[in-house]
Amino acid sequence: MQGAEAITSRACKPAHPASSGTLVAWMFSAARMLGGMQRLADVMGIQSRSLRAKMEFSRGIKPADLLKVADALDAQAIRTAEHAARLRREAAGNDA
Repeated sequence: MQGAEAITSRACKPAHPASSGTLVAWMFSAARMLGGMQRLADVMGIQSRSLRAKMEFSRGIKPADLLKVADALDAQAIRTAEHAARLRREAAGNDA
């Protein structure tokens, strides 16, 4: 598995930018993965009111917003994988 630095430092430039509706759907998915809309707002460094405005298209979702959310998802994925590895080690140690 790659380290957090390797995962989060990748530069991604999509061949075809996603539509606003697609971005909003991706942000709702990210919110579910991170534990809710308030956590998503926290990750983005904004108030929940500002997040609602972004999600309703009255304020755009910027590339910097996407990168903050992607970094948070990467960090969570690493923590999840590390925890899964601990569980597997424990299971292997008790497999007699």
